[in-house]
Amino acid sequence: MAAIIELDQVTKRYTSADVLAAMSLSFEAQQFTSLIGQSGCGKTTLLNIIAGLDQPTSGDVRIGGAWAFSASRGIDLPPHKRNIGYVFQSYALWPHMRVIENVAYPLRVRGVGQDERVKAAQDLLDRLEIGDLGQRFPFELSGGQQQRVAIARALVHRPQVLLLDEPLSNLDVQLRGRARAFIARVHKEFKLTTVLVTHDHGEALSISDRVVLLRAGKIEQDGSARDIYEFPATSYAADFVGGANRLAAKIVTTSNSGAVVELADGSRIAVAPDASLQPGASVYLVVRPHRVSFAPDASSASPSAIVASFKTLSTHYRGEDWEIVGDTPVGELHVVADQPPVTESTFVRIAAADCRCLSL
Repeated sequence: MAAIIELDQVTKRYTSADVLAAMSLSFEAQQFTSLIGQSGCGKTTLLNIIAGLDQPTSGDVRIGGAWAFSASRGIDLPPHKRNIGYVFQSYALWPHMRVIENVAYPLRVRGVGQDERVKAAQDLLDRLEIGDLGQRFPFELSGGQQQRVAIARALVHRPQVLLLDEPLSNLDVQLRGRARAFIARVHKEFKLTTVLVTHDHGEALSISDRVVLLRAGKIEQDGSARDIYEFPATSYAADFVGGANRLAAKIVTTSNSGAVVELADGSRIAVAPDASLQPGASVYLVVRPHRVSFAPDASSASPSAIVASFKTLSTHYRGEDWEIVGDTPVGELHVVADQPPVTESTFVRIAAADCRCLSL
């Protein structure tokens, strides 16, 4: 599909620091994209630049094929002319207005008559299953209800793009699952191009077609939710998305069929090839906690799998599974399993097929 949002070499600079560094990024029509990363990486700044709430220091922004911002062309389209809906982290509902007035407000700004805007607002509230809340004030609503009202207000003028800035952060754990499903349904039903900012990688993976991981104002990795999780491009991506184990290792040999790496205890394992890695290079052997398995002894070690002694340091019951942290000769390991080990000392097995070898 054609790109609805296009950013070309967008930089945002405060004094000497770049919040966004020459970023080029596009978003396809009806695609659900999540922006994730640590606080301060530029997620919300990027969202605000798309919305027109912040100006880039340099670069160009196009929305729906038309210029929204271009310093060289002297273009800076105001937010209400960008055909974008925005849901803020705080929801930003007017406390002195009833729900129906809050939802109708974007139409009021656009000069729509009172009868028409009230009808449009009520129709949308009905469609989002909160039609009976129209005469309440925001303080009379639950967090989940406020979120739905904020989404209704963002959609009332029929935007082609929906921007969401941490919309679930104010909800309790019980509501988050239902709210995620609601946002996914709205995205699909209204055929939107949606961009979600979140610090929760699990939230991003569960509802997104695409995930963009930012780091210090740059794109660390950009891909499908599955690719970001299963095939992290860097050790940072592996750690941030899903908390992978990162074991210090060194490349021993490389060939067309793969690379042999040596871990801290001298054990070796053959992993998939990576043309960028050379013999002698220090690397991380990356493996997800649920890919590590317990073994009764060391007999299953082979070139395609390593087995290490494991001394349990802590166990945490999580309802559906257990997280076990243990000390091994190759480093501390987090293991997710159906049951914790029977004894404090046991063995763990790591298969080469479950590992990725990434540069430091």
